[in-house]
Amino acid sequence: MVEDNLEMRTYGRYLVGVFDVLGQSKKLQAIHSAASEQHRIDNLRSTVGAVIRTRQRFQEIFIGAPKYGGRASALPEPQRSEMLAAMSGEIVCWGVSDAIYVGVPLVDTRHRAACAGDVFATLLAAAAVWLTGLRENEPIRGGMEIGLGVDIEPGEIYGQALEAAYRLESQVAGRPRIVVGPGCVEYLNTLKQWNSAAEMAGRSLSVLRRDHDDNMIVDGLGPTVRSTFASMREFGEHFAEAHENVRANCRRFREAGD
Repeated sequence: MVEDNLEMRTYGRYLVGVFDVLGQSKKLQAIHSAASEQHRIDNLRSTVGAVIRTRQRFQEIFIGAPKYGGRASALPEPQRSEMLAAMSGEIVCWGVSDAIYVGVPLVDTRHRAACAGDVFATLLAAAAVWLTGLRENEPIRGGMEIGLGVDIEPGEIYGQALEAAYRLESQVAGRPRIVVGPGCVEYLNTLKQWNSAAEMAGRSLSVLRRDHDDNMIVDGLGPTVRSTFASMREFGEHFAEAHENVRANCRRFREAGD
């Protein structure tokens, strides 16, 4: 008899993101018709590399995000290190095929400012991954939401938050953009009412904007993202290269009548 050990699971609020690296299915399908074994290996390596790179970037930006935001940068040592440690959150990444799932626990026992920092770090990572995907012609489509969930397995979240994020990615986003659900916006607006979390919650909200169809999306080219990464010269180059790729693809689609 298999025991579920539900009492050992952690129930609570999670921020969950579902991201699809677009174009990888076609690459996988092309493996079967490749001219040689080496071509098949190269095609597989290409699509596997795209998924692995995206996961790694997300984790790296999330982990490094606290040093970019909030009041910590203005504090002297050792207070600065102490605040950064308090703001450091947990992130889990798992996936199926070319889909990437990200979960961040927003435990009620944690300080509200720390939870607000985790949301900001996740949105910042999503913006960076989205922008880098455009730059490297590996565009990202995604959905993000905050809701109830449970750590069904080590490194895997299950529950309402996952279902909502998956629906936003698969049914709402429709193209290379990251749609954010109403639960996330409501959570941030609630945190804004607490003095300790208000600044970071406001910064998180400033990463979002309302798209033409009234959905909230991650604004990867917005002022908050640009100013946050202003000290990173390579990110300025990413903006220009991503923009040129988008323009080139638009021209290609128009010429093809797509």
